[in-house]
Amino acid sequence: MSEHILIVDDEEPVCRLLTRILDQAGYSCVAAADSAGARSCMAQRSFDLILCDIMMPGESGIELMQHIAESHPHTGIVVVSSLDDPRSFDELNNIPLYGIIVKPFSRGQVLVTVSNALQHRRLVSEERCTRTELERLVEHQTARIRESEKTFRAIADSAHDAIVMMDNNGNISFWNHSAKKMFGYDSKEALGCNLHKFLAPVRFRDAHIKAFKNFRATGRGAAVGKTLELYAQRKGGEEFPIELSLSSVNLKGKWHAIGIIRDITERKRAAEALRKARHEIDQMMAAIHSIMIKIGSDGRVQRWNRPAADTFKIAEAHVLGKPFFECGVPLDWERMKEGISSCVERCRRIRLNDVSYIRPDGKNGFLGITLNPIIGDNGDAVGVLLMGADITDRKHLESQLAQAQKLESIGQLAAGIAHEINTPTQYVGDNIRFLEDAFNELGEVLKSYQALLSAARKGQLTDEMIRQTEIAVVKADLPFLIEEIPEAIRQSLEGVERVSKIVRSMKEFSHPGMEEKTAIDINRALESTVTVARNEWKYVADLEMDLDPALPLVPCLPGELNQVFLNMIINAAHAIADVIGDGSNGKGIIRITTRSQGDSVEIRISDTGSGIPEKIRFRIFDPFFTTKDAGKGTGQGLAISHSVIVEKHGGSLSFETEEGKGTTFIIRLPLHTD
Repeated sequence: MSEHILIVDDEEPVCRLLTRILDQAGYSCVAAADSAGARSCMAQRSFDLILCDIMMPGESGIELMQHIAESHPHTGIVVVSSLDDPRSFDELNNIPLYGIIVKPFSRGQVLVTVSNALQHRRLVSEERCTRTELERLVEHQTARIRESEKTFRAIADSAHDAIVMMDNNGNISFWNHSAKKMFGYDSKEALGCNLHKFLAPVRFRDAHIKAFKNFRATGRGAAVGKTLELYAQRKGGEEFPIELSLSSVNLKGKWHAIGIIRDITERKRAAEALRKARHEIDQMMAAIHSIMIKIGSDGRVQRWNRPAADTFKIAEAHVLGKPFFECGVPLDWERMKEGISSCVERCRRIRLNDVSYIRPDGKNGFLGITLNPIIGDNGDAVGVLLMGADITDRKHLESQLAQAQKLESIGQLAAGIAHEINTPTQYVGDNIRFLEDAFNELGEVLKSYQALLSAARKGQLTDEMIRQTEIAVVKADLPFLIEEIPEAIRQSLEGVERVSKIVRSMKEFSHPGMEEKTAIDINRALESTVTVARNEWKYVADLEMDLDPALPLVPCLPGELNQVFLNMIINAAHAIADVIGDGSNGKGIIRITTRSQGDSVEIRISDTGSGIPEKIRFRIFDPFFTTKDAGKGTGQGLAISHSVIVEKHGGSLSFETEEGKGTTFIIRLPLHTD
């Protein structure tokens, strides 16, 4: 016949998992979601063992276990809880526990603990029967004790606890086999010796002897009829903790004492280990400076560490056991609900950047939050561990650094852009001055023709007038003007278009910052950036572009993405300049390609520079790290680029490099935002 086990836990997945493990092991299980359900089950039938959680809605697990210990002493109690359960592990010391199952648990842990607990229960039951029998024998058959000594000895020696009897003089009159094993003395050494001097540690002997005087006269005392925790002493002088159940019996008018003694060293060690584990966890939690909130499968707060209390100015006691979404923190709850739901459903880590909230001082702030699923034995998420920090100050610093980077870029590009505009402006001006001179010369010719035509109409045409006209035509050099004027006009229009293109590229490059992403043409953004940065690369490299004409629009922050492209192109130019030196060996090549890659777009920016040395590759995206000489660059370009691509766009930024051959930076941007 299988043992009957009652499982009490308000987390349905835990009940279901425990039931499945124990059913498969041949036990008969019943589950209850709270204390009321457990009481109802126990009113209908008896159970060999109860597995009970500590924290539950309504009546707590501790109160239920106290009720069971008092009203159902034959039912063994096993605690099923996390080591970080707040409140009352100290209260468990008052409950006769048969074992502890620590969440999250393994199947082996459950089966071993339950098996040991049931074995413990059977032993306790046997011992209880033994005690009952002993008390019955002492109470009802005092006159036949000597005649029944053989039977009594057999019963006593079969007990797992030590059974010791003390006579009216304080000497040991009975000593069972378990007493020998526990204390190290055989019956010949123990019998007839003063019990207090023999078994009690020196520091407690005076108190025991003083109490014995009252017991000897009355059969009463503070320990009589009770079960107490005390200390005893083994043969070698070693002290150890015991649990003593003491009864008094009057034989022939004199009071004797019978003690049933249990060695609780292991139980104490387990309790101490549990206390130390909890202390270590508390120390570890105190050492964590990030916000840490544990949320159970029911959505209620199970842990709220000190940084969380300090950040939100809400004490742990005010939120424990409450639904997380009702904890009173004014933040972007819609985003949090989506993130937690996604974390639980996918059983994967979810990162939430820039979660807005109202700080305790009433100002707007931002949190960086990571949601980690807590995985149970069945592979499902049984809760969420929220780790986070207030990143408001960091965001302000990032904004300042980004602005500094933009200012650096503007300063870096200003002279080059001025040069790019100045060149076409110069030859447009030269052509206009040429057209001005040509127009003046043509004006003189036209005046001569006009005078010649007027004279011809009046019949006053003279050879001198014809000669003056011919001189004006020769002086103006009409064949030259007819050939050069159209070319000057064409060059002027071309120069104006070039200036317009540069201005348009500057306008598109300096796209104003946006809070929301907008869909843009990545190819056009690259072309604009290449135009703006032309003076940075044209002297050291030929720039090749292989842009996918079918590239879809990409949702992004245009201004920040243009800054990334600019950083990459300038870095490529500088890398090539470090290789070609004075340019006597020719230019390098910068190659830019775009391609669709499933649900993302890939941009590759390659150079034929010197490559990145292996020993510094792991630091290439670190803030303030630069390989350039002092005064050249802030070391923020790649760090900001990584932040923009990875954190703000949910993409990736990586590189391929080979020393002596060059580097390719690979940007991947998702086509859809979460």
